[in-house]
Amino acid sequence: MGKGADAIFIFFIAGALCSLIDKIFWPGSLDYIYLKGFFTFDLKDVYLTTCEVLLVVLAIKYREAWHQVKLRQEARDFARYVYTNVCREKVQKIPGQGHEYE
Repeated sequence: MGKGADAIFIFFIAGALCSLIDKIFWPGSLDYIYLKGFFTFDLKDVYLTTCEVLLVVLAIKYREAWHQVKLRQEARDFARYVYTNVCREKVQKIPGQGHEYE
């Protein structure tokens, strides 16, 4: 899935960052693109909709591969990876001091 999965990830992160910026600078989403007779939207909506469309296209294209995926094992492997590489604090003792530092 290579480039397609990368594009999905990029569009999702871009949409999430746009949403975060909206929440920081305004009390909500500021829709600034108006299509007369249709609807109003912003760049965040474009990014997230593109992400959704690409996800559906790749899911249909690689539907045979999805049948071979064992989701429970994948979820366990991902949780183990997050725990060992992200969450676990590496604490070291500095000689001569009674403190523990990260």
